[in-house]
Amino acid sequence: MALWEKAQQLSGALLEELKGLYGAHFPIEVRHYLALWIESQPWSEISPDNPYHQPQAAKQLDMLLRALQELTISGNEAFIIRTQLEGLRTHIMNLYQNRPLELVRIIQNCLLKESELVKQHDNLNMLVASPQGMQALGNSSAIQRGLEMISRLTQNTQEECHTLHTRQEQFVIQYQEVIKLQGNLTQGQGQHTPEQVEELQKRKEKMEAHLAREVEEMHRFRKELGERYHKCLQDISKIQSIVLDQELTSWKRTQRLCGQEENPNKKELDQLQQWCEQLAELLWRNRIQIRQYETLRSHLLISDSQQPGPFNNLMKTVNELLNKLITECFIVEKQPPQVMKTNNRFTAEVRLLVGSKLNIHMSTPEVTVSIINEKQSKAIFHDPLSTSNESVGEILNCKKNMEYQQSSRNVCCKFNFMQLKRVKRATDKKGGDQTVTEEKFALLFQSNFSINGELDVSVKCLSLPVVVVVHGSQQPAAEATIFWDNSFAEPDREPFIVPDSVPWPSFADSLNRYFTQQTGKGLTQKNLEYLARRLMSIQNPTGSNSDWDTSQFKVSKQIVFKEHLQGRGFTFWDWFYKTSELIKTCLRREWNANLILGFLDKREAHDMLLRCQPGTFIVRFTESEPGGVSIVWVKNSIDKQVYDLAPWNRSSLQGMRSFADRVRDLTHLFTLFPNIGKDEAFGTYYTAQEEDQEFNAQGYLKHDLRVVIPSLVGAQGQFTNPNSPASSIMSPMSRGGVSPRIVSQNHFLILRPFCSL
Repeated sequence: MALWEKAQQLSGALLEELKGLYGAHFPIEVRHYLALWIESQPWSEISPDNPYHQPQAAKQLDMLLRALQELTISGNEAFIIRTQLEGLRTHIMNLYQNRPLELVRIIQNCLLKESELVKQHDNLNMLVASPQGMQALGNSSAIQRGLEMISRLTQNTQEECHTLHTRQEQFVIQYQEVIKLQGNLTQGQGQHTPEQVEELQKRKEKMEAHLAREVEEMHRFRKELGERYHKCLQDISKIQSIVLDQELTSWKRTQRLCGQEENPNKKELDQLQQWCEQLAELLWRNRIQIRQYETLRSHLLISDSQQPGPFNNLMKTVNELLNKLITECFIVEKQPPQVMKTNNRFTAEVRLLVGSKLNIHMSTPEVTVSIINEKQSKAIFHDPLSTSNESVGEILNCKKNMEYQQSSRNVCCKFNFMQLKRVKRATDKKGGDQTVTEEKFALLFQSNFSINGELDVSVKCLSLPVVVVVHGSQQPAAEATIFWDNSFAEPDREPFIVPDSVPWPSFADSLNRYFTQQTGKGLTQKNLEYLARRLMSIQNPTGSNSDWDTSQFKVSKQIVFKEHLQGRGFTFWDWFYKTSELIKTCLRREWNANLILGFLDKREAHDMLLRCQPGTFIVRFTESEPGGVSIVWVKNSIDKQVYDLAPWNRSSLQGMRSFADRVRDLTHLFTLFPNIGKDEAFGTYYTAQEEDQEFNAQGYLKHDLRVVIPSLVGAQGQFTNPNSPASSIMSPMSRGGVSPRIVSQNHFLILRPFCSL
């Protein structure tokens, strides 16, 4: 391939650099029309800095001007082009007639730079064409380079298809002239002199020879064009595979791991749409060209028409690629709630990533939603055309038309008022709630539409797994099913297969991700070690866990969701889930401000506090009560004693008095471990005090709610010194914990009786 032909395939920054080489000093039109002649000349044998080479340079200038003058231009615009070239010839002659060496210098520089740019382009194409190159470039750069390369190839094939069309038309005209000439010879026998007959015969033979060469040339041209279409579709298939099988799959995985949180990869989805739209446009342009190409082949039958070759199935290939692209680009952008309660309204949104390019929205296709079970989901996974999609439940407002969003250029369908009325379960309800909360369903979104009235497409996509509940008590177990599925399902797995056990590091990452989504702050390494010990105690209740290697620890669904913690009446998930709910609803501010140590056992907390000053306290989550938070503090300066305040849970903290205010009420707490003043730590979260007025506007005596510990309140209703002997009447060794009370208090008087939490 000639250098100039390769240079014309450049794009982006390389193409701009190529254009910058040419201008008034050496017009790009001259380079284009004299490409082969310029590249065949011995420019390298002339040194622009050697005055003795002036005659050789002058000779090359004369040859260039002559080549421009003798250039043969055909076609409808030949006159205009010849006129332009004549002007360029005069311009170059005036510019370099007295300095031909400068022209040699410019042409040498242009050819050298062109070679360098083409080499850079070829190196990039080699990288794009290989898996190692893709990895080196990065998928994003490789995809963009690949799309630019395919776009140039598509533009070239379009021009070649137009050239083929023109040549076939000229061939038909010339062929008709031969037939007409043959008719003259046949019908004009006796009417022409022998000399005329001989002249006509020679003319006919010459035209037939020309047509024979043209047939051979068109045969070669057709074959090469078909091979280019074949290569173009191969390149599209390669890039499409990266976009759909890697990038889109990665986005879906991120969406699954985010759960019901807002997907952070909105920009990535917009980038995916841009790539998919470019692929759709390229496929459609190739489809139009291939149809024209096949029409041209059918209009003029020559030897290649019936020969087997890669270009005989081009239309089938492009339709398959287009169909795959469209079906894969129909996605659930906003997932429905994965724990779905019957008779509750929910939302979902689907998006067609190629809709704006193919004008699919112009026909306003309708999207329908149904709920299907695991067996039906498997059938659709193995056969997307499967008709095993009859809804196993009733969903209200489950039909809506796709719309084009002008601002975002998205073709989407938003379902804002869907409601699941009922569902038919495959499980036996006699198994109880646990069986019900393990059964997975999926929402099936489907639609049918036509592209420009030429290609009918049927699209389907499944939501993430859904667990249907009827009561709030089923929520934790249902969340457990969804947590395990979202965390450990493999990409493109068969619905809804998940492993029964996973290594601890993988489980710890998922646990941390879930906890971060729920509370806003993740778990520390120490937190995770504590949780690992709790799980290990289930597997080995009598052994020591201190020396166990957690990297070798296998965490199973049975241990997490089924078996009770050692000495407790609840599972690890019950305890962990309710703890995260407690933080999310009542302690989020304090947890995110690192005021709660939380995950440590009672003995460890006691050991830490015995080394501290009296009044130092720690906030931890109780091991005996799921979703409970307790305050542990050290008392007495001589004979240190550690007390555990009876825990508060979510129901006791909500709507009465905030956790920070309760800490303020407990006057025997001075310092948050290790050495932060209580007011410094929690003061930001105290409720502002009202002005000190004894009566309200209606004349009633005002009162307030406060937390007190009865054993630390004197007989007159006043708090005793926590370091005095009277305050030690409740021994931490004789009582399991100290029970706080909330009392109603005006400015000076504590009102009784106490209200137990």
